[in-house]
Amino acid sequence: MTPDRGDRGVSDVLGYVLVFAVVVVAVTLLVTNGLGTVESVRTNARLDAAQGGLAVVDANVEGLHRSGVPRRSTALQLNGGRLSLAGTTAIGVVATHDGEEVTNYTDVGVRLVHRVGDRSVSLDFGGQFRTGAGGATTVTDPPPFAFVRRDAGGPFDRVTLPVMLQRGNDTVDSRSQVSVLASASGRRLVNHSAARAGEPPVRGEITVVTEPSRARAWAGYFDERGLSRNATATDLDAGVVVYEFETRRLVVHEVRVEFGLR
Repeated sequence: MTPDRGDRGVSDVLGYVLVFAVVVVAVTLLVTNGLGTVESVRTNARLDAAQGGLAVVDANVEGLHRSGVPRRSTALQLNGGRLSLAGTTAIGVVATHDGEEVTNYTDVGVRLVHRVGDRSVSLDFGGQFRTGAGGATTVTDPPPFAFVRRDAGGPFDRVTLPVMLQRGNDTVDSRSQVSVLASASGRRLVNHSAARAGEPPVRGEITVVTEPSRARAWAGYFDERGLSRNATATDLDAGVVVYEFETRRLVVHEVRVEFGLR
C-alpha cells in the first residue's frame, strides 16, 4: 500500500524537527562547555600569575628573616582580583625532654590571600596554598619548616620551626597594581633544645587550627614529612591538626611580619 502524501509530509516535518532539536542541543552544549573551558583557562592563568606574585612576596619575607633587612616591598598585578589580609591560622608547639616541658608555644597569624573569582592562592606561615573552585586546598610551596632525619627508623636529627607570624588587615580590590610592604616587627628565639648522647630524644607535638580544607592540606604536608598523626586530637572536619615527632635537636624561633597594602 502506497503511503499517503500527508502522512509522508508529517513524517518529514517531524524528522526535520528532531534533527533541528538535536543540532540546537549540540550547539548549546558546545557553546556552553566551550565558554566554560575558556573561562576556566583564563582563571587558571590569572591564578598562576597570582601564585607567582606571592612567591616573590614569600621570598622577600624570608629575606627579612635571613638577612635582618627591616622591610621589603613587592609590586603585584591584581588584574581584577582581590588581595586581602584575612582569615587566621593558629599554631602551637609543645615539647618535653626527659619528662620535663621545654617549650609551650602558641600564636595566631593572618593569611595574605589573592582571590580570583571563587579560587585563591594564599601565604600562610611562609607556605603557599592554592584553593580550587570546590574549596579543596593544596600546598604548592611548603612552609620553611625543616625535619631532617638520616635514619628512617629513628628520631629526627633536627627539627627547625621558623614561625613566620603575619599581621595586617588591609584589603585592595581590582586595582591594576598594588604594593605589598612587609616589615619585620619582631624576632625571637622561642626554644633550642638538644639531647646529649645517651639521653632520650626531645618529644614534640605541633598543632595547627584552621579551616577544614586547609587542615587537610596541612595534614598531608606533615604526613609527607614523616610525622605521626595524633588520631585522638586531630579532627580534620573541625580544622584541627595535631602531629607528634621525636628529635635530637629542636629549634623554634619566631619572626613577626607586618603587611601593608598600598
